[in-house]
This record gives sequence, structure tokens and C-alpha cells, in this order.
Amino acid sequence: MEKIFKELLVAYKAEQVRNVLMKIGASNYRFEAVGGRKNNLATINIGTDPASGVTERITNAIDAVLEKEWKQKEEPTDIKSPRRAAELWYGIESGKISKIADPHDKRLKELSELVNVTLYDSGQPTKPTVEIRDKGIGLEPEQFSKTILDLNGNNKIGKLHLMGAYGQGGSTALSYNDLTIIISKPFFGDQRIKKKVAWTVVRINPGDINKVKHEWYEYMVDNSTGQPFISEISDEEFEPGTLVRHIMMDLGRYKGKITTPSNSLWYLAHNYLFDPIIPFTISDRRNDSKDNRTVTGNNRLLTYTENLEYFQEVPLTFKDGKVIIYYWVLNNLGVSLSGRAFRTRFFAPNVTKRAQTIASIPNAIAA
Repeated sequence: MEKIFKELLVAYKAEQVRNVLMKIGASNYRFEAVGGRKNNLATINIGTDPASGVTERITNAIDAVLEKEWKQKEEPTDIKSPRRAAELWYGIESGKISKIADPHDKRLKELSELVNVTLYDSGQPTKPTVEIRDKGIGLEPEQFSKTILDLNGNNKIGKLHLMGAYGQGGSTALSYNDLTIIISKPFFGDQRIKKKVAWTVVRINPGDINKVKHEWYEYMVDNSTGQPFISEISDEEFEPGTLVRHIMMDLGRYKGKITTPSNSLWYLAHNYLFDPIIPFTISDRRNDSKDNRTVTGNNRLLTYTENLEYFQEVPLTFKDGKVIIYYWVLNNLGVSLSGRAFRTRFFAPNVTKRAQTIASIPNAIAA
């Protein structure tokens, strides 16, 4: 089984995944419904944009990194938000990487290595394989059905140091591809437990149209245990943490080269994760590309751009909380401001304790 796992580890195309299943043998596995219920189509397909599913996978990966740190800090009970956790554990002012002005600050590089989002060739040019890999807490086999393969679970609702709460978002990414690989190795600081890695494949089952009304999502388990398959693999071959690989994913408009400004993973990551808790890395391995970029969010990019003319941070305090309004005024690149008109763009994200939106008024002309 170790050899089969290693083949799955480098499977980026649908036919490679199917070959792995054939080698396991149909008599050795069965499929269980995601979320423990066959009627899961509507719940998983609730997303309307693939960017939301990818974003949730990234935030889940960041949560896994925070959870690992929380365990290593002996599970403190006084951390009331992810930003507070980042402030205390990583020395980030206010828990906002937008406060880090120096692009060469070692924290940006070190933290960005803990979460990586990579695009691979899938055999279908318009649908890349999308992999989200974290070096966080990881999962044991029996935890899969209660966490990453659960629907509307409550395992995060009491953990204020994590971002997740509803147990829903990451699963919506399943609806944009037919096969997903999930591999995870739990982190054990004491090293007393064997280095087991658990793995499974999620698929959509179309069912028999003469017997069922619609398809459903299901994942592979070992027939003998009823849990994802297990292999013993060294940390050199697979570090503790979790890998989620969506084979041939429909990314919609975000399938372009990762460095393009409007139809790429770069745009998706910076726009949807406006001010992430920690930076992360995006990579492109399609067509022999070796592009890697660090994502710090549009908040930081706007704050330190050479086109910034004005920035303001306005706190509004209420009886039961506080709202902070940020706005930036930018000039056109290369246009002199001396005695000439220039174009500005107004960004006004409204930040609450749990949500952040951006409103823009483009092409406002100032004398």
C-alpha cells in the first residue's frame, strides 16, 4: 500500500487517480457519503463562484497552522481571535501583516512557507489541478469524517483562535471538479506515535437515474476499517499537515497565468483574502513554469504602493463592538501631480469583527 500511496502523491490527472483505484482493487475499498448523508448535493453545490471554495480551502489551511501553534503553546484559553493569536505567536502588530512595511521581513518568508496553493497541469488546459498544502496540525484517519469531510460540523465553533465557524465553506470546492485527493498526517510534538499518513479520494457518484433523483459526493474508505487508508511515511517524504488536491478544477476566470492582474490565482488570492492572518505562497507548475509568489493581501499592497497619495483609518465605536473603515487614494502610475489632473480610485473596505468588504468608486477625477 505504501507504493500505491506514493503513486497517488504524484497524481495530478484523472486517469492517474483512476489507475491508483484500480491497483487498490475494488474489493478493498468502498465509498461513504460526504457529511454522512447521501443527500449532500445541495449543501456542497451552494457555492456560486470557485474562488469562494478555493478561498475557504486556504483559510482552512491557515487555521490548521494556527491550531498546530495553539497545541504547541499548550492550548491557551485566553486567545479571543485569530488576529490576537498572530500578534502573540508570530509577533505581528495587531495580527495584521499589512502592518509589516519591510518586504524583506523574514516573517513574511517564514510564514508563507506554511501554506502553499499550486496549479498543476491536469491534461485539460482550461481546468488546472489545484492543490492546497499546509504544514499545520494534520488529521488522524478517524478525524476525516468529523472535520474535512463533514458538513456543517461544530468542531471550530468554540475555538476563538481560528477563523472557521460554520463547517461549510471548504466543501463547496468539491463541486468544481469530479475527483479530489485528500492526504493528511497529524502533528505529534512528542514523536511517540508512528508517522502514519491517512488518505482518501472524493468523487461524485451519478447514481442510477432509474433509482435516484440526483448525484451525491462520496469518499473512499478502507473496507477493513471503514476509515481512510493509512500508510507509514517518513516526514522527509510527507511532512505533518494536510494536502487537498482538486483534479481538473473549473476555476472559471481565475485559470490564467498566476502573475496576470485580473484572471489569475494572484488576483483571486489578494482580492478575496484582503488581509489574511498570515501570508502564503501561490505557485504555478503548468507548462514547466516555476513561478512562485507570496500573497499578503490587497490591504498591504495598497498601503505600500508607490501610487499611494492618501490613506486613512477611521475607527467607529459602538456599544457592542467597533467598525474600522480603511480608505486609500491612489494616483495613476507615471503621471505627474504637479499642476495636472490625475485619476484616483477610492477603496473603502468596511471591517467588522468577522467580515470585510470593499467598495470602490472608479475613475473619480480630481484637479
